[in-house]
Amino acid sequence: MLEPLSPRALLVCALSAAPAWSGERADALQVGHFAEIKGALDEHGVFRAAEIAVLEPDDDAILGTVIERAENERFFLLGQEIHVDRDTRYKGVTLSSLAGARVKVEGDWHGARNFSASSVETRGPGRDRLTGRIDTLELRGDEVVFRVMSFEVRARAELEVECAAPLAAMKRAPARVVPVDEGGLDGPRLRQKEEERVPGRFQLAEALTLGAQLELNSDFEDERDLNRQRPGDRLTTELTAKVELVWTPTEDFLGVLSARETVAWEEDEDSGYWRGDSWTLKEGYGRWSNVLGKPLEIQVGRTFFDDQREWLYHRSLDGVSVRWEEPRYAVEVSASTVLDDGNEFDRNTNNLSTYVSNNDDDRHAALFVFHRDHDAEESYTIVGGRLYGKWIPTTKGWLDAALERGTLAGEDARGTAFDAGLTWMPDFAGPFNATVRYAYGSGDDSPGDGTTDTFRQSGFHNNNDKWGGVTPFHYYGEIVDPELANLGVFSFGVGAKFPGRTSLDLVVHHLELDHAADGLYRSRIKHQTDGIHPQIGREVDLIFGWRGSPNWQVEVVLGTFEPGAAFGDADASHLAALQLRFKF
Repeated sequence: MLEPLSPRALLVCALSAAPAWSGERADALQVGHFAEIKGALDEHGVFRAAEIAVLEPDDDAILGTVIERAENERFFLLGQEIHVDRDTRYKGVTLSSLAGARVKVEGDWHGARNFSASSVETRGPGRDRLTGRIDTLELRGDEVVFRVMSFEVRARAELEVECAAPLAAMKRAPARVVPVDEGGLDGPRLRQKEEERVPGRFQLAEALTLGAQLELNSDFEDERDLNRQRPGDRLTTELTAKVELVWTPTEDFLGVLSARETVAWEEDEDSGYWRGDSWTLKEGYGRWSNVLGKPLEIQVGRTFFDDQREWLYHRSLDGVSVRWEEPRYAVEVSASTVLDDGNEFDRNTNNLSTYVSNNDDDRHAALFVFHRDHDAEESYTIVGGRLYGKWIPTTKGWLDAALERGTLAGEDARGTAFDAGLTWMPDFAGPFNATVRYAYGSGDDSPGDGTTDTFRQSGFHNNNDKWGGVTPFHYYGEIVDPELANLGVFSFGVGAKFPGRTSLDLVVHHLELDHAADGLYRSRIKHQTDGIHPQIGREVDLIFGWRGSPNWQVEVVLGTFEPGAAFGDADASHLAALQLRFKF
């Protein structure tokens, strides 16, 4: 006896102007269709479809029986690793009582080792079920073989498909721009973060989608020169339009073309009014997967390299990268440069990087080597390791550590750096969390002796990440925003993450030079230090974030910086910033 359609499938049919369409077969399914498949896993791990319904795109979902009890906020459903957190909603079940329960999990699929659950709800007896985008599809004899999330699904070619309209007219889900298994947090070209992702909502052709985004940034900086006696206030407003084309002609090839146009206005008390615009090719690459039938991926062109904490990368680079990915590890090697849209140093520098990880985005561990070769005066290598994620229950932590060797400004380089922090999110605290962090980049106590102990970051970094909230921020201070060089930063933060994907973070930073010097490296503060005192000062930032809509994102930052002894009798600086982002 056939089971009835799910409530969502019935709703789609009920709202349609015509009754549920009939006569469509499984061999008419296409890549991009959002399907609900009922059936069961066979002994080979293949999901055998008994019923298929094509729906409007929505959350990914899996329905089945949990075999083992949950541990460390994880459990397995039909072999898929499910991750839960304090925002996951439960109905009829708790995390501790999941073993043996038949449940439906809804959320976002991020790879074979990470399905991020937004809700877990008990269900009665019946067939197991998968709901998600069809990412690949082919006909093999009298069967249709396709992939939904991490599952290989097989259906008889003549199996009838339920839908609210002809299959050719059904809306397609946007292509997954990330690799099929995403690679988690590893590699310098991670999955696209929420702030960077542009959903391909417009289907231009069967294998071609278009996404668009508008972003408004407005910053008011008060006394960034730390001197009220001189004009130093500045108001900057930027409006950026971004478009992204994604082409997936086959299951093993992905082409991306992403460009942005920015118009900027600036009113500066010192330099006056300025207006400008710029056009940038952010990404333009082709990626070949499953090369030679192996878990090998080759990507060529301009790629936006971006690691989770932006401690190494946040930059468009031109080159080639090769990735070998297994379930328990991944290796990525890249060679790159900057052909345009960069300063003279970047355009004349070759970059090589290697990133080896455990391929786990929930408990991430990795080793990396990053080399930049400009000339005999500037050629250096950063070697380091990284831990990130939920290694301790009710916490999220990180550790980045690195050594630097080579030549910087003609001197032998031997810098060291680390950044370690922990965000505590105990159940009894409800929406509240607390974070503590210390970061250190070594300095040089004897400048000019032919050897420098000052650590320098990659030059492609941005030092921007989330702590306990929904929006990232510059974690060495929104106002000072320095490079981690000849510097120690102790930070403490408290925050709250409310329903509706809303958060508020209050963060305090205490900054001090490793060795007294006459300035900070790459800081937004336009004031020299006195070269005698190491105390940079204290910054307090308040960050509000809202991600309650799939189309809108809002961020508001208020900050104040109180200069320390290194700036002498300097005045405080203040910042107010607004960011609005709309995704079409």
